[in-house]
Amino acid sequence: MSKIIVKGRNVAIKGKGGRIGATITFADKDKTSPIVVIIGDNGATDRDGNANHFHTDLYRNFAALFASYGCLCVRYDKHGSYETEGDASVVSLDDYVNDVISVVEYMKTLPYADRDCVLLFGHGEGCIVATLAAQKIDVQGMVLVGGAGNCLKDMLYYQNRMAVENYRSKKGLIGLLGRIGVSQEKARYEVERFFERAAKKDAPPQTEFSTSGGYFSTAWVKQHGELTSSALVDMIEAYGKPVLAITGTADLSADYNFLEAFKGMKHVQIYTPANVNHQLRELDSPNDFFNSQLQYVRLATQPIHDGTEDVLYDWFSMFTGGEAVYEADEETLRAMSGAVPEAPGASSVGKAAEGEEKPADQ
Repeated sequence: MSKIIVKGRNVAIKGKGGRIGATITFADKDKTSPIVVIIGDNGATDRDGNANHFHTDLYRNFAALFASYGCLCVRYDKHGSYETEGDASVVSLDDYVNDVISVVEYMKTLPYADRDCVLLFGHGEGCIVATLAAQKIDVQGMVLVGGAGNCLKDMLYYQNRMAVENYRSKKGLIGLLGRIGVSQEKARYEVERFFERAAKKDAPPQTEFSTSGGYFSTAWVKQHGELTSSALVDMIEAYGKPVLAITGTADLSADYNFLEAFKGMKHVQIYTPANVNHQLRELDSPNDFFNSQLQYVRLATQPIHDGTEDVLYDWFSMFTGGEAVYEADEETLRAMSGAVPEAPGASSVGKAAEGEEKPADQ
């Protein structure tokens, strides 16, 4: 193996909705490399996969891993959050897709980028965004983790179902209250009402998910409500280029059974690793919906599931030529293996002026 340190640069990208804060990660500037755009899941996390009191470095570690394969990676803050401009309170799916397009256009300007090889890596909601973006721009392949062929409505149905089952299975008073006051019918109705409220002509800019609170952009909810899982599957079938769809059997955000819809599609590789969660880590304790974030943070210090990493490497080898994984310095290897370095806050990124590159953690 050649000893090449995986490097990172913070950049500011001009998007349709304003500046997009991003970090590019690479191993070798002396050759052109396939572009990998990492599209994160929904929620309050930054481009690294971190938020206040929730530090996993999920996307930072994926970027380092893919760069070690010989790819040129970019991850970015979601529309209207952290260093990406826009109004998150009225964001739409179109905004998310446009940001992907802007990021791809920027990456193609880099002299060490293979402009003819763009790959999208979507996680959770990022699977939906990647699938929609691939309808608008030339993309040579997609990796869809924890949500391939799943519309948001079906994801929420599944998450609520799992929450009810977990709640009702608890021992003692909590379990008793769950069995008395919680039902699958109520959980499903809550999801249906969420999308119905957003679909009304006189709907306010934000739609409440439930009586317990939590408001979301109505435009975002409405566009998601118009998408079905079957429509997303049809898009991926029509796409026709290589797709790797991974959902672990212990994923609490997306149902791995939805990958059955891709059987028979020769361009889609399906992988459902047993006992693997939404972050591609193997569980070392029973799944607990109500403590899943604590579990994510703890398991983030572990490497991703061995079999899953092998599948990822083999798939990316179609585009990298199967080069040997670069040997990196000790800090980078820790990041690639899942060890979380100490950081002063939720985000380890630093601001860059538009068009400027600034050194960054990987």
